[in-house]
Amino acid sequence: MSIKEFEHICGNIKRVEIVTKITPIILALIMLGLGLGLKLEDFTRVLKTPKDFIVGFVSQLIILPIVAYLLIIILKTPPEIALA
Repeated sequence: MSIKEFEHICGNIKRVEIVTKITPIILALIMLGLGLGLKLEDFTRVLKTPKDFIVGFVSQLIILPIVAYLLIIILKTPPEIALA
């Protein structure tokens, strides 16, 4: 293994560390900030008119996976990409 190959591998390891360690922390801070912005009225609005919530919930948990599965079948995606 040459020095350039070693440096290339080490550079990729540093990038992977950023993605696996720093990105989740940043995402958690963003989610915390959004959560702190919620008010009691936001929750009562969902309880009063649950239609929008139910449509989003069903779309996210049922329709989205079915569409993804159909796209995998139609596009004949390789298994290693389809799993991601």
